[in-house]
Amino acid sequence: MDRIMKTFQTTGLVCLLMLALACQADPQQQQLFNVLSGKDRIPPVFLGAKAVASDTIICYFNEPVSCDLTNTVIGQGLGLVEVRSQAQEIKLVVDGTVAPGVSVVISARVRDLMGNSLGFSTTCWGKNERIPQVLINEFTTKGSGNNPDRVELWVATAGNLAGVTFYDGMPDSYESTFTFTALEVLPGDSLVLYFGQSPPEGKPNSFEASEVGLGSNNGVLSLYATPGSDCLDAALYSNRTSTSDSTFHGFGTQKVLDRVLLLQKHGGWGDGIGIDLTPEMAIDSTYSTATRSMGRQPNGADTDTNLDWRVAATGKASFGARNSTEVHVP
Repeated sequence: MDRIMKTFQTTGLVCLLMLALACQADPQQQQLFNVLSGKDRIPPVFLGAKAVASDTIICYFNEPVSCDLTNTVIGQGLGLVEVRSQAQEIKLVVDGTVAPGVSVVISARVRDLMGNSLGFSTTCWGKNERIPQVLINEFTTKGSGNNPDRVELWVATAGNLAGVTFYDGMPDSYESTFTFTALEVLPGDSLVLYFGQSPPEGKPNSFEASEVGLGSNNGVLSLYATPGSDCLDAALYSNRTSTSDSTFHGFGTQKVLDRVLLLQKHGGWGDGIGIDLTPEMAIDSTYSTATRSMGRQPNGADTDTNLDWRVAATGKASFGARNSTEVHVP
């Protein structure tokens, strides 16, 4: 009996020692293991998908994975020619093309080197090979019946707008979003997005972006080449100061602060030297009205700072035309 007890105690000490060593591991590198088998039991993590060509989509993971045709389905009536595992990616080649600005649903199951499996479903947008350079050029956020909230986009280079997406906010936090279908544009073209109401009948290059108006005094506007990916332009506006409140860094609400932090993270505003964004760095919306638009300087400067912008004089909002040179003087 004593011998059995000693054996049991020794085994117990070994197990405790193994657990103690596991607990002392670096928490950033620690993995979950079955203590007896020593095998990794954590499934791979899906990180996202992106069309890299008209017929090719790459799915990204946190570790090397494998997949096969029988475990993979793609929407839009497309078949798969090839499913290739390469390091931490799965390459999907379709038997046709994923149209620019059109979304497809991908469903698949992958396995890591230890056999842990992950089933996932995601949406991917077709790659647009001809995205033009587009800037947010003018906007109003205090609309009235005759002069609703609007955002003008100005086209700098020729291309097609298929998939180009505007956010009242940022891709991870927004009030409304609008995605263009295929539309050929030329340098100098203007497109006007309407918020809160429809554009007048027969008005060219005008679009109803949302039934919801824009935030009156504080907000972030952003424009992306495809939903959630590749920022083309952004604008930060505010009538507040850093001392307006202590809880939200002066921006007034958690929602606006979250969007400002996302804008800062993606480098869409500011001088690029890593300084935290403040309300003073925004376009000053204090004196803007339904007819006093916030507009880019007529020279088209784009430094991603409030120096590019000014408030037009009363009645001088110029959507669809060259920005007015008349500036509001308080």
